[in-house]
Amino acid sequence: RTTDVPLWQFIVMQYLAGWFSVAVLALLVQAVSAWCRQSFISLLCSLCVYFGPVGIGWLVLDKLLEYGPPSFEKALMTLKVAVWSMPLSYCSMLMDVSSCWKWKMTAFLSAAAVAALLFGMRGYCRHQIK
Repeated sequence: RTTDVPLWQFIVMQYLAGWFSVAVLALLVQAVSAWCRQSFISLLCSLCVYFGPVGIGWLVLDKLLEYGPPSFEKALMTLKVAVWSMPLSYCSMLMDVSSCWKWKMTAFLSAAAVAALLFGMRGYCRHQIK
């Protein structure tokens, strides 16, 4: 929790998390622009990539955690942490979860960064070949 962390450590973690989120967001922008040739399609894909996970988390996963069967609680919480790990919500949620979930959130965001980098590289290579 944020109350257990000294202020200087909180500020440093938020600063580094912000830079990490910006880097992953830049990779996502690169991946979307590599795969979409038309501006309108690029806009729609960007909306899905940036706001889709947060919308799914708030609209679907919150309700499933609240009203769903208890046997799926661990899997739903893992999906919720994956949603929280996206660049738009990473910084705000990082200090509100326990330390084991912090590592999982960072791992999910790192995996999203690697996937965006690979998809973007493949998309740009495809444009150069054609």
